[in-house]
Amino acid sequence: YVMQNTVPDGSEGVEVVTVGSWNNSGGQWSYSQPIVYADGTTNAPPFVEPVSEDSNHIGFNLRVVGITTYCLNITLAIALIVVVVMHKEKPVIKKSQPFFLIVILVGSIISTQSILLFSVLDDKGYDREQQSETVYRVPDLDWACQSLPYTLNLGFTLSLGGLLAKVERI
Repeated sequence: YVMQNTVPDGSEGVEVVTVGSWNNSGGQWSYSQPIVYADGTTNAPPFVEPVSEDSNHIGFNLRVVGITTYCLNITLAIALIVVVVMHKEKPVIKKSQPFFLIVILVGSIISTQSILLFSVLDDKGYDREQQSETVYRVPDLDWACQSLPYTLNLGFTLSLGGLLAKVERI
């Protein structure tokens, strides 16, 4: 490996200069000349603190509302599936086509999973004022981000597909 440095050549251009190479036997860089920094000197710049970024995380209260809505929706959908299965021979349910009712409810359950995926945040936690202990590793974030479009689209397709098939059958 070779370390190169771009330095001004004096005529408003830059010159690429080799300043060092990697020494395999010693496991370190060996420098043939000093590195020239952006200010034109060989003095390393002082350490600069990284810029603090605002990740625009959702607040704790909004997250509680989302998870409460998620629980309510899942509970209601499962309860309605149980009602449809238990009373599928009754005239009202039978005329409403129980299979398609269940498909619509399953689609709603799958779509609702996206609320949890939206609530997964990066490894900085979700609210520094709340002293949150919620920390996710990057593979968890990748999985959540990548599965979000699938849950939304599959749930929407099942719900709308069941509804359209039900209407088409009438």
